[in-house]
Amino acid sequence: MIVWILLAAAAAALGWGAYDDRTALVVAGGALALVALLALVADRWLVPWWRTRSSEPEPEPEVEPEPEVEPEPEVEPEPEVEPEPEVEPAPDPEPEPEPSDEVVFVPGQLVVHAAGCAQVAGVTTAPGRRSVLEAAGMTPCALCLG
Repeated sequence: MIVWILLAAAAAALGWGAYDDRTALVVAGGALALVALLALVADRWLVPWWRTRSSEPEPEPEVEPEPEVEPEPEVEPEPEVEPEPEVEPAPDPEPEPEPSDEVVFVPGQLVVHAAGCAQVAGVTTAPGRRSVLEAAGMTPCALCLG
């Protein structure tokens, strides 16, 4: 903060001295600018260096001795029992889609149509399952599925 105050005072003195053609004021402004520069150098580089310099050596941390650990008594291992093999249940076969579950939709639209719907005649469509598409937020066509 003091550096900014010194720089503002130096600028004011230099400006006023140059405007009023007063040499003493220009010299005073230059001296203030030099003092501000020295304060900046001292604040940025000398103070951190001075703080890291220490005349006393740092004390070494005390190390606590580790307590002696008694060995655990040996335990006889239990006889190994073979685990029963796990029988995985057979996967349920994928249910065949019902004919009414097969629908089409126009990419980029949120309406699901039956395959022969007049609203999608001549338009590029993509196939899908009605239950999946409706779960994703698409709505059925009011004309063909409604």
